[in-house]
Amino acid sequence: MRKQIFYDRSIHCIITTSFYAPGVTMKTFIYGLCRHTGIFRLARYVFRKKLLILCYHGISIRDEHSWWPGVFMAEDKFIRRLQLLKQSGCHVLGLQSAVAALKAGTLPDNTVVLTADDGYLNSPQTLVKHCNRFQYPLTIYVTSYYSQNRNPIFNAMVYYMLWKTQKTVLVGEFPFADKPGQQHWDLTGSQQKLLAKQIIDYGRNHCSEEQRRELSENLSTALGLDFSLMDDEGICKLIN
Repeated sequence: MRKQIFYDRSIHCIITTSFYAPGVTMKTFIYGLCRHTGIFRLARYVFRKKLLILCYHGISIRDEHSWWPGVFMAEDKFIRRLQLLKQSGCHVLGLQSAVAALKAGTLPDNTVVLTADDGYLNSPQTLVKHCNRFQYPLTIYVTSYYSQNRNPIFNAMVYYMLWKTQKTVLVGEFPFADKPGQQHWDLTGSQQKLLAKQIIDYGRNHCSEEQRRELSENLSTALGLDFSLMDDEGICKLIN
């Protein structure tokens, strides 16, 4: 499968996607305020002739929605989103059908298209399964690089393992060390993100795909995690 790219200057769409905001509580408060004051109802009326594209990413296998809530969602939350679409009376069409109707001027009011970026490994058992239950078509964009190999996404896996570990210090000899003899790295606060960037930059610039996998395995062991188990479960892996 190839990653599908769709762009047409004649199409005017409202594209919404989830994203991580540090002030989640404030964001929730603002959304609640908009709902109770009727702003959402007004927006729905004003934009009823537009095409609304909802962009999802992945459903958590473990706790990925706690680690990266802008990309991963708990399965029950996704089901509630589909129920909300059903209750609100939205017309859910496939991407190509919706675009064709938009061009022809026959797009029903409040039309919604469901898409999912990246194509995470459990998408058929989660996103596709639940969309089928509601008889909603779903377009999944598949990353071509990972359709040809079975390894977890390197940069995502590095970030996930550094977030997941219980350790506050990484100890060991690693090729990404920027100082001779360095064997200790602080994993607290902002140092964790700096280390993740250092590891990822090294992996991208100096390693083959298999070398990145080996580096991930060694890093996992040093962090007290089980890379083989995460790999088997499909953590940070895409459809191939």
